[in-house]
Amino acid sequence: MRRIPKQLAVMAVVALIGSSVGIGAAFSAASAASLKTTPTLHVKNRSPLTLKALGFQAGERVVIVVSNDGQTFKKRAKAGAAGSFVVRFADVGVGPCDVLSARAVGNLGSLALLKLPKRACLPERAGQSPQRSA
Repeated sequence: MRRIPKQLAVMAVVALIGSSVGIGAAFSAASAASLKTTPTLHVKNRSPLTLKALGFQAGERVVIVVSNDGQTFKKRAKAGAAGSFVVRFADVGVGPCDVLSARAVGNLGSLALLKLPKRACLPERAGQSPQRSA
């Protein structure tokens, strides 16, 4: 049996480790891409309407359009380092029986949609606000 010179064995180990690191880096990049979150919008408060956005790209400039009761409202925001922001619509309140739709579009291509569908509510009585049915 032939012996492999030490220098050649060391070079083979170094090459093997180098290729493993390269493969690991490729897997890390692929898993980071797969971890990219889809932008979302959530209602943080109904009166005044406050929306929280998550999953946008850091620093992305976003236009938020809200439709409520036949009216449309528009705001602009900039996502922070974590890709999130909070936007408050001071003139908009959303009741428990109101329909709401919101769309946030970022300048880097991110998009988040939110729709609160009409709930089954009891009809209004004179002098009272609508009540949700059980």
